[in-house]
Amino acid sequence: MDLLELHDIADTLVGFIGINGLTVEQAKRLTIGVELVANPSVLFLDEPTSGLDSRAADIVVRGIRNIAGTGRSTICTIHQPSRRLFFAFDWLYLMKRGGEVVYFGPIGHNGCDLLINYTTIPGFASRQGLIYVALVFVAVVNANNVIPQMPYLALTTLIFCSICFGMAGVATGSASDFFLFWVNFFLYSACITYYGIFMAMLTPNAE
Repeated sequence: MDLLELHDIADTLVGFIGINGLTVEQAKRLTIGVELVANPSVLFLDEPTSGLDSRAADIVVRGIRNIAGTGRSTICTIHQPSRRLFFAFDWLYLMKRGGEVVYFGPIGHNGCDLLINYTTIPGFASRQGLIYVALVFVAVVNANNVIPQMPYLALTTLIFCSICFGMAGVATGSASDFFLFWVNFFLYSACITYYGIFMAMLTPNAE
């Protein structure tokens, strides 16, 4: 009860989650508490903050930190954590699509250990190198979002070139001219798409 701050809802019926009973955040904390009753040596939590706003996510993660403070190993899977949630954990196991490991090691206070591990690599000791580390993380994750869309992008650009530019009489002199024009247009569209998603991930709060 103390670890998960459940005293305020100790006498509350679970009811229908989010309707006339516990909120989603309270239900998540209750579920974690039910798992703790079995006294597991390792606690596995699959996306405990999904579907929560920032305040509710902070409350849940604070409870998880309290559990970890008792010496119990706690493993969580979290997608797109905020800066505050990210630094609430001690170790990071970052994976990209396909199960490939991008980073595995300690995070440290405000990410200090994470940066120190990369500053040992030649060329990363400068300020520009530290900025490059963050960009590499974003670029690797961003590439996994763009690559699966390449076949769709190739098809749409081919149709676009066939209809629109064909009607305008551009690059219709020969099949080779049209093919080269389409390849250039496809590569240009792919670069613009990648850059757009990349910038959106770098500045998520920009309007």
